[in-house]
Amino acid sequence: MIRTLIARLAICNPECRFSSWFFRVLHNVTIDPLRRKQLPSVSLDELEAAGHPGLPSHVPADSPSVQAERAELSRALSFAFDGLRPEYREADVLR
Repeated sequence: MIRTLIARLAICNPECRFSSWFFRVLHNVTIDPLRRKQLPSVSLDELEAAGHPGLPSHVPADSPSVQAERAELSRALSFAFDGLRPEYREADVLR
């Protein structure tokens, strides 16, 4: 990994912040093996055809349990967004 960082140092743009470049290269070097791994996937339709139960259809969308899950997810997302720097938070919220 260090060899890759050193090799990519030649393409670093001096007009950009070094930390931004460094973390982008580090991110790509870390995630590249996962991209190449090609994890196996299973069709949800095939699972259902094989007899595996799907999502429960008997739970109404406005049931107390669904509302509680949505509220908890909303709190967790708000907490996560609050920890981001403002310029990153804005991009994520807009997305």
